[in-house]
Amino acid sequence: MLNPTAEEWCPIRIMNPSPPQMSFTFLLPSPHIHYYHHHYYYFQSWGMPTKLKFQTLSPKTTIKTTETPPPNTTVMIKNIPNKLRRDFMLAFLDRCCEEHGLEYDFLYLPMDFRRKDNLGYAFVNFTTGETAQKFKELMHNFRWENIEINNRGEYFIRSKKVCETSWAKIQGKNQLVKRFRDSVFACDKIEYLPVVLEPPRNRVEPDPAPPRIVGKLKRRSG
Repeated sequence: MLNPTAEEWCPIRIMNPSPPQMSFTFLLPSPHIHYYHHHYYYFQSWGMPTKLKFQTLSPKTTIKTTETPPPNTTVMIKNIPNKLRRDFMLAFLDRCCEEHGLEYDFLYLPMDFRRKDNLGYAFVNFTTGETAQKFKELMHNFRWENIEINNRGEYFIRSKKVCETSWAKIQGKNQLVKRFRDSVFACDKIEYLPVVLEPPRNRVEPDPAPPRIVGKLKRRSG
């Protein structure tokens, strides 16, 4: 029987009883509701009786909202000339920070331990999402040819490689440190390992603190 006190439009949540479980909500005009039995409404739709499981909605129902994720701060630099070392990358990043007002606190330049060349990419974490985005845009399509870091001609390189940038899969200094702090690197040179910069480097300080190594060297047997 119809409920004589029913409102003109009734909010109904429809649920599919068979897998996959699906549900949606719509306003059903109460005259279309013919009768109900337990937790089902039967109503006439295009001349066919339809059995639907329902759940009435409370006017106080709240909608859960997800928190805004933190901004990306870790950039992956690709197409780095393979002969470059970590000290060059630190000097290069210091110069970028000085020229563009940036600040970074983590660097990892993965190395081929046998050939003693880098693998062509690096991870850099910046202190804010804004500066990370700025660096990402500055370095994309950057040409490495004829780069000179200081007035004495040190770190002078020539390369036809064109840089590409993207967001790293692991984001943030804390997550990067967590990822590498227990890693054992099969090499005997600490300059091949990731580093944390504390305080962050921005080229404002004339004598920055030395990098702090993250991870461990593999001990030689014997």
